[in-house]
Amino acid sequence: MRLREVIHVLCFTLFGSISLIAQSDQVNNDAVYQLHIQRATEPIITDGDITEASWLVAEKADSFWQQQPLDGIPASRQTEVFVTYDDEHLHIAAICYDQAPYTIETLKRDVFDTSDEFAVLLDPNGQKANGFAFGVNVMNAQTEVLISAPSNSDGSWDNRWTSAVKRMDDRWTVEMAIPFKTLRFKDVNTRWGIQFIRTDPGTNERHVWAPVPRQFVWIDLGYYGSLIWDAAPGKQGNNISLIPYAKVSASKLYNPAQESEYDFDFGGDAKIALSTSLNLDLTTNPDFSQVEVDEQVTNLTRFGIFFPERRQFFIENGDVFNSLGTNFGAEQPFYSRRIGLDDSGSAVPIIYGVRLTGNLNPQLRIGAFNI
Repeated sequence: MRLREVIHVLCFTLFGSISLIAQSDQVNNDAVYQLHIQRATEPIITDGDITEASWLVAEKADSFWQQQPLDGIPASRQTEVFVTYDDEHLHIAAICYDQAPYTIETLKRDVFDTSDEFAVLLDPNGQKANGFAFGVNVMNAQTEVLISAPSNSDGSWDNRWTSAVKRMDDRWTVEMAIPFKTLRFKDVNTRWGIQFIRTDPGTNERHVWAPVPRQFVWIDLGYYGSLIWDAAPGKQGNNISLIPYAKVSASKLYNPAQESEYDFDFGGDAKIALSTSLNLDLTTNPDFSQVEVDEQVTNLTRFGIFFPERRQFFIENGDVFNSLGTNFGAEQPFYSRRIGLDDSGSAVPIIYGVRLTGNLNPQLRIGAFNI
């Protein structure tokens, strides 16, 4: 065998071994980092005071690791996390030890990783395909995002949950109450994927409970630990959201012979949970006037701008449609923002829309719509 061929074989063997080691470490997190959750013994008040008896008996997640700027070494500041639940909510409490004054860059919603912050990341179906993240900074500014494999996030998703923060000289504490109806999960699943994140600008560090190599994004679904339930949360009853609207407008050309023209319009959206993991979105004559506007950008290329989707009808489980081969740029095979616009960018009225997305079983996710 010639020298060049020997070198190729050795390189292939070396990189293959490194890849296998990385994959082995990644798969092993959910077996090594496990947190057991028990039902709360009394009502939990979300006020930032971790004083209820259920927190005292809850299993504690600590011994966090650095993820940035270095990985594989213990976090320089201590974080303790507890979890419990009741009939309607998943409750998370965290104690973040630090010294005041704290770093607060912004109080704007859905801006994470810039201040003293804590977040919980959830993979309720344990498939490492999609999940949810809920975070707060030290002033209780909230962030919630959808996560899709391997490490894509969508901050346009909005839902209702509650949190409270209490600040002290040597630590700050946070309590979260996340409604089960906000999540999508199989009601018989007793093992969820879970990860805890803490950002600490004072030390320029990011800490994780289950280790994540620094070359990977910290939300990577492949590195979550396991949340082991004493009993599956079960079905949550009817979960239906209705968002109707009505609109009256008047216009007039300032011409003596021209009278005012009046217009009335109505429509709405509906979100129906067919099961705890399967969702049906409906819309008729939708009005997107309350959708957040796009950031102004300058396009110096010959390609169109691919703005993120912000319309709630298209957001949940959007990765089923958008992550086909690639999810960005001119090579993107499906781009939902083209729906409702013509080639010149003018609005095209949408008469109705039906969209079915979610998990049918642990091996199959589905996405179908007609609009």
